[in-house]
Amino acid sequence: MNNLEELFIANAELAAELLQHMADNEIDSDYFAVVTDSPNCGREVQSEHSVTEVALMAAGIIEQLIAQLEAAQKERDALKMKLSDAGCLLVEWKQRVEQSERRANTLEAELSVANEKLKGEQVPVEYQYRYHNHGTGCGEWCRVLTKERYEELQREHAGDNDFAFRMLFTAPQKPINIDASVIRDANRYRFLRDEDSWGEDSDSWVWETKTGLISWENLCDVRLDDFDAAIDARMAASDIPPFNVIKSGFTVEGNADEK
Repeated sequence: MNNLEELFIANAELAAELLQHMADNEIDSDYFAVVTDSPNCGREVQSEHSVTEVALMAAGIIEQLIAQLEAAQKERDALKMKLSDAGCLLVEWKQRVEQSERRANTLEAELSVANEKLKGEQVPVEYQYRYHNHGTGCGEWCRVLTKERYEELQREHAGDNDFAFRMLFTAPQKPINIDASVIRDANRYRFLRDEDSWGEDSDSWVWETKTGLISWENLCDVRLDDFDAAIDARMAASDIPPFNVIKSGFTVEGNADEK
């Protein structure tokens, strides 16, 4: 029970008791008596009270009630104001959430379209192969009608250097990042498979007069970096036909000129 309710009850009880005693007693002065009826003793005076004092006490209780009522009303009004502000904020945040949801749906749709386009970039539109794959201007590219036939040709000629295969896309393929050293080593390996890489005096140890590469017999005695340098020099020699190096379709990471 809060103070406000207690004051209401106390005031009501006091007023009821006062009115009852005033009805039972004849008032001829500022005082009145509180009496009780007893079967044995008859009517007895229990206490006497000043009407003025009781009235002032009741008035004080009423004033306290009024003050607390006003305070409660102010608190109620403040809460109403806060509730109103909270309602406005709720509406504002609800609008923001709805806007965010609409934006998210729009972005999701845009992302879906972008993904479809991205998928489209990687869809081959034509399959091709060519024979005599040696250097610039080698055999013409021939079209393969189906993907199945293209894959079948790849299996049939796996490891055959005379065949090359490629796919054409609706848009350029994304480059594959490969370190420059891997490209260099791949080109060196391809070059060494060609008999033109070995000169007539390949067993000579005189580097100034050497036109070919060291023979396989002495290969184990050559330092790796010297051997790489010899391969690179031989690849650039004027008597070597144009070499079809590996470079297209890749993004090279690092310095391709490093030895």
